[in-house]
Amino acid sequence: MSELQSILNKFINIDETLSSIPSFADFTMHNNKKQYKTKLAEVNSQQEMGLISVSNSKREKIIQKWDLYVSSNNPAQITFNLKEIEFLSSQTKVIVNDAFWELLMDTSIITHKIIIGLVFNVHILWSDIKDLNKMIDAISFMILEYKQDNKIIQLWKENLELILSDKAPLSLATKLVNENLNLASLSEKYYLSLNNSNLGKEVEKHVLEAKLNKFKKERNIKATDLNYIFNSLNSELFSKQEGNRILSFSIQIVDEASNNAKKDCIDIFREYFFNNIDYKDPREYPEKWLNFDEVGKTIFMKWLNELDIRVFFDLFIDYDPHHRKDFWLKYAGKIKKNTILKGNNVHQNFKNKDEIQALISRGNKFIPLDAQTNAFILEFDNIVAVEFSETSNACYIYNKEDFSQQIKYKNKYYIEDLKNRGVSINIVSHYRGWQNKLVSWFATRGIRA
Repeated sequence: MSELQSILNKFINIDETLSSIPSFADFTMHNNKKQYKTKLAEVNSQQEMGLISVSNSKREKIIQKWDLYVSSNNPAQITFNLKEIEFLSSQTKVIVNDAFWELLMDTSIITHKIIIGLVFNVHILWSDIKDLNKMIDAISFMILEYKQDNKIIQLWKENLELILSDKAPLSLATKLVNENLNLASLSEKYYLSLNNSNLGKEVEKHVLEAKLNKFKKERNIKATDLNYIFNSLNSELFSKQEGNRILSFSIQIVDEASNNAKKDCIDIFREYFFNNIDYKDPREYPEKWLNFDEVGKTIFMKWLNELDIRVFFDLFIDYDPHHRKDFWLKYAGKIKKNTILKGNNVHQNFKNKDEIQALISRGNKFIPLDAQTNAFILEFDNIVAVEFSETSNACYIYNKEDFSQQIKYKNKYYIEDLKNRGVSINIVSHYRGWQNKLVSWFATRGIRA
């Protein structure tokens, strides 16, 4: 009677496993074969991998024996047979103990079950193993020296850099990307267990890095690619610091991208950050962005300012004969904060009310202005510029400190606060050549597009 049949007979004799007999069980198709969702299928898989299950009672006895061995003042008095050592090799808490390796050195035969158990558990622990390279070297030696006929050991022997090396995470990730595999299919191909293992997590990290580099090289990234990146970060594979680095790199990739999906990607980034309590709008919550890469943050703020500039000049004014939108878009990367003020009884506010309401529902804030005009406040490092929606209004510019002192209320503005000739440091009428004059004026204050 085969070992597999013996185990199956034991299962049949236990009431709780009757439902696992194939004739009563569900199944899936795999490689044109029925694969039963039963304990028989589990045992079949274990038989193929060389990892025969151990009953709970026997498991407890071996573990108790091991605990006694570790705590004993005279461990030499406690001996383990080969089956027990094979079981111990499949226990993560055991293989990280030096006492196990001393026990292994005294073992006369290293079986394929010992090797497979060790490899699986090294993969499970991977980054948590203190002397990982030493353990890798020891198990690699076992694999290379194994002389029996075993297809798993032979496959590992031929692909040792993928299975056991400090380069294994990168090598597996490269293969996954190049051959368009996933963790499950990669595991099946090389008889690994990457899901829910530290090695699998390291592979996923390298896969993400590889894809990011691919997007950057091709200057092409899609909305679905961003969703993959966000899902990877939300899976807790990365620390907050690593996540910030990846997000910053992704922002730079999108900014340099040449494909048509760039606008969609910018919108997705906005939604991601604004709806994430750890980030929010960097112009409103700068303290949340203190540890974020400065390059990525600057680009993201530029995007936000560009979006707001377009909102004001496309929805809150009727037309733009002086090309003010194009002028301010050039300075979007220098703006620290901007505010759109919504006036009373302004024609375009009624005309575009549906679009404006849609923006409000997305989180945009338009502060009331006690005037029959809309206004746009653009804040730089040390100065503030104010544009108006209605024609015949000049652009008023103030020192930031002076401007903040004359604002009476936070949630409502008055036109006299925005058009104060006595406090303003420059008033720019939009006559021919106004752009060149303002560019020069900004440059003398260190503001360059």
